[in-house]
Amino acid sequence: PNYTNVETTLDGIATNATAVALRAPIASPTFTGTVVLPNVPAIVTTQLDLKSPLASPTFTGTVVLPNVPAIVTTQLDLKATLASTTNLCIAADITLPSEYIKTLTIKDWKYQQPDLYKKPAIFIIHS
Repeated sequence: PNYTNVETTLDGIATNATAVALRAPIASPTFTGTVVLPNVPAIVTTQLDLKSPLASPTFTGTVVLPNVPAIVTTQLDLKATLASTTNLCIAADITLPSEYIKTLTIKDWKYQQPDLYKKPAIFIIHS
């Protein structure tokens, strides 16, 4: 018999068994390795390293709106920015007794000023 072929086959099986044993269990996989991104420029990995960790993200940056005049960054005036036919929904104090939810066109919002001071609010824009 050809023992070389048998030994090569057995070596291959042992190598595969070792590789399989090193994998995370399907029932409770845990990532313990280091991510290596192939063919990614160093600048990208540097930028990724600067991101907040998922376990305890903390916002420490400055919000910058692209192509927006400086006056708008102080207080974003949707009524001046959007077309008059665009619908704007404002929802504030959701699930509270003071809940406020209203949808109007931008043209109609120009005549109304809801009190949103220190109230959590959501703005939905639909054109």
